[in-house]
Amino acid sequence: MSPAPPSRLSDPHVGARLDAVIDLSARADPDAVAALAAAAIGDVDSSVRLEAVAALAARPGEAARQALTQALADPDPEVRREAVEALAQMGGTASVQALAEALLDADSALRAEAVDALGDLGGERAIELMRQAANTDESPAVRRTAQDYLVDLPGAQ
Repeated sequence: MSPAPPSRLSDPHVGARLDAVIDLSARADPDAVAALAAAAIGDVDSSVRLEAVAALAARPGEAARQALTQALADPDPEVRREAVEALAQMGGTASVQALAEALLDADSALRAEAVDALGDLGGERAIELMRQAANTDESPAVRRTAQDYLVDLPGAQ
């Protein structure tokens, strides 16, 4: 497979950078993960960041998780939503902790997605975070989503 050299990731044309991200997503080496992480948090175009975040979802490891956690602060809500989904897909306690940040987002739809992700992941910390959302979130939809999960999750009552 041909490498996606850094020059392709810094190409002024969005299409070239998207192609580079797609090429990188087919590679499994640590350099590819590092390049995807850099694109996910540093590209000027949200479509490139979105594609890189999606590619990182299938990458185990702390480098990918850190980039996804940073992507939760992206200015584009679509990128933030993709980061929530990717962290949920990765699973684990580190993802649950990262999703706690998403519960503070200004976008109530994103907070509801974070609650969904926490409900799918489960565990003691996820339940604690959902209880907080159920009791204190300003959005009735987020509170209701959290309450619904808390009724269904074992150990949440």
